Parts: sequence; C-alpha cells; structure tokens
Amino acid sequence: MDEPSEKKPGELEKLKRENLLLKMRVKKLEHLFRNTADAVIEVDYKTGKIKRFSKAAEDLLGYSKKHLLTKKINEIIMNEEDGSGDDSQWVPSVPRGEEAVPVKILCADGIVKPMNLSTSHISGVGSDSTLVTLRTPSDRRRVQQEMIKKNSALDNAISAILITDDSWRITYANSGTLDYWRYGRAEILGMEVADLFSFIGDFGEVRTILETRGKWEGDMECLRRDTTTFMAMTSAMAVEIDNANKCFVFSFLDVSDKSELQKRLREISFFDELTGLYNKRGFMTISRQLLNSVKRKQPEIGLLYVDMDNLGVINDKLGRSAGDQALVVTAKVLSRCFRESDIVARLEEDEFAILFMFTEGLTLESIRTRIEVRIREILDETRLPFKVALSLGYYSTVLSYQTQVASLLSKADLMMMKDKQKRKFKITAEDMILEE
Repeated sequence: MDEPSEKKPGELEKLKRENLLLKMRVKKLEHLFRNTADAVIEVDYKTGKIKRFSKAAEDLLGYSKKHLLTKKINEIIMNEEDGSGDDSQWVPSVPRGEEAVPVKILCADGIVKPMNLSTSHISGVGSDSTLVTLRTPSDRRRVQQEMIKKNSALDNAISAILITDDSWRITYANSGTLDYWRYGRAEILGMEVADLFSFIGDFGEVRTILETRGKWEGDMECLRRDTTTFMAMTSAMAVEIDNANKCFVFSFLDVSDKSELQKRLREISFFDELTGLYNKRGFMTISRQLLNSVKRKQPEIGLLYVDMDNLGVINDKLGRSAGDQALVVTAKVLSRCFRESDIVARLEEDEFAILFMFTEGLTLESIRTRIEVRIREILDETRLPFKVALSLGYYSTVLSYQTQVASLLSKADLMMMKDKQKRKFKITAEDMILEE
C-alpha cells in the first residue's frame, strides 16, 4: 500500500494562509453581530435554519432568542401569493445590481411588516451560510442621512477630534486634527495617541484617570509633526462599545495664540484642580527653583511623603464624591500643618508631598502628632462619614549641590511604605466607614 504523500512546503503555506483568512472572517463576523444596529440573521445555506442573529433583529421581530433559534427563515419571510412561508426557496434572491428587495416579515405578535431584505454569502469549513439583513423601508435612507450629518459635523467641528481603540491607537481623526498636528490622514491613523503630546509622562497620567474614572479634562502641550508645540484645552472620555470593547474620544482646542489664556494655562498646569494644591509638575518645578535659590546657605531640608489609607474603600462604600471629599480634607489638613513658604502638593491619586526648610527638632512622630491634631480640628468643624488616616514617610538632609528632588521623593516614599506596613493592621478597611 502506498504511504500518504507529505504536503509540499508551498501547499502548507497555502493552507496556513487560508486558515488565517478564515479566522479573520470569523472575527469580523463576530464583531458585526456584537456591534451592528441592523437586524442581521445568519441562515444555514442548505436547511434555511436560523443559526444566530443580532440584538436588533431580536428587538425588531419581537421573538425571544430561544424561540427564534427554532425557526427557519422561510417561517418569517411571507409568500406574497398566499401569505405563507415558501418552502421552495429559503431566502428570496436579490437581483444583480439591486441592493435590496421588498419582503413581508411575520413578527412574533402576528403583525406582518414590509421590509427591505439584502443578502450576502459566507463560505466556511463544512457549511455555508447566508447573511440576511432586514431594514424598514425608511431605515436605510434615515441611517444614511444621519451618518452623512454626523460625519460632516465631526469633520467640520471647530475643535480637533480623534478617536482611539482600547490599545490607544488612533482610528479616526477629523480635519481639525490634521490641521493642528500637520499630519496626513493616512499618516495619523494607526499612530499611538501618546505620540501627539510633548511629554509622555503627561499622557500616562491622563491614561490612568481615563481607565479608572472614564473622563478627563485639562490642558496639554501638544507636539506637531515638525516638532513645534502648541497648548490645547483638552477633554477625553471612555466610550463602551460592548462588554468587551471600548474606545476613547479626545477633543482639543488650540489656545496657544491667546496670550491671556496661555498665561492662565501655565498657572493651571501647576495646580491640582480638586484640592488647589500643586500637582506633580508644579511640585517638581517649584521645588527645584527653591533648592537652587538656597543651595549656597546649605540649610537642613525635609520632605514628607503622605499616602491616604484605604481611599479605595471610601470610594467603593460611599461613592466617588466621598472619595473626593476625603482628598480635599487631607489637603486642608496638610496645608494647616505647614507654613505658606512650604511646598504642599498632591502628586498622584492618593499621594501627597511636602517640602520644607529649617527642620531642626522635627521628627516623624512630632509631625504625626501635629497632623492628628489638625484632623481632629477639622472633624470638629465638619461631620464626615469616614475616617482620615494617613501613612507618613519623612526624610531630612542638609542641602548640597548634589541634592535632587526626585531622590528626596524616592527616599521619603520608601519610608512611607514601611510606615504603611506597620499600620495596615491598625487601620483596617472596616474602620474607615463611620456609622451614622
């Protein structure tokens, strides 16, 4: 008996390509059924049995999912002559050159609706299917008109608008975006949105907020294709496409040509909008300026790193507004504990830092005592539904020409983490929420 011949390399490559194309078709089909607003039904080519359908088809026809899967397509497409399903042909043929044919559809409530039907053929392994799309006669024209309006409005908007997929690659850019950044449409599509900003670190902060809160507003320095920059008032939001997919929509308005706004934007970019404290950029900039101005005197300086305990618990149990209130209270406590000349900042979501001079006699415990006194004062002024608990890391040194703000932050942060480890069994999640 002859042994089966091995496939040649060329045949294997062909099979691999065909398999890849099949997988891509299946993926596109899955995406269509998840996201289409049309009534789409997949029908077995040989038997006419309904295999699956979009949510819009379920809503339009009124059948339950379980009921619709027991039917054949000819049970809902009515014969013009006798009003019954036509067993001789599962799906009416669409004449060449025509986009759709008029049919009558039997809905679950017994009402027969006139609709337009269009079809396409899907080839698969072992079985073929017909894809049936149903629209009411006015739907197609209305949808087309709405799409034209929306596309025109987006493309001609005053602001630059772009959309990214969930991996932050640009999938849509209007004319304003192309004008602002001076890219061609083919060049900008597929780029990572981070490449449009001057500082990658700025985008990292925006990305974190969008992924956690779903919305962000602020000011960004943007980098054009020719390496020039401009300031833009920016807003962004996350949009859920379905349970598994989302996109991000960005809007930009160039304000760099307006001197007053530009000055205001420089001020805003140094401050945290919620607490009024310096943000991380403001803290790093002002701290460097302060240290450079007093280096010759070589004073003793201290940096306190503060982390709120269990902010996530407050957000989960009482809501985001309560979490924001906790951040504002913490900012007020820290501002009252230090002098106006000290630099108080909110660095991250629940992390704060204070840089101050002349630290003689100060210890971590003396600072903690001062903070606890201020917390009690604020609790006497305002009844809160949560506790304010802070982990602290304190580092002090004599200022030298080698002293760097980033190094001070790193050392104080390390000490704060040790303090948090000691405290985590003292301040539990259950302790954070106060009973009425």
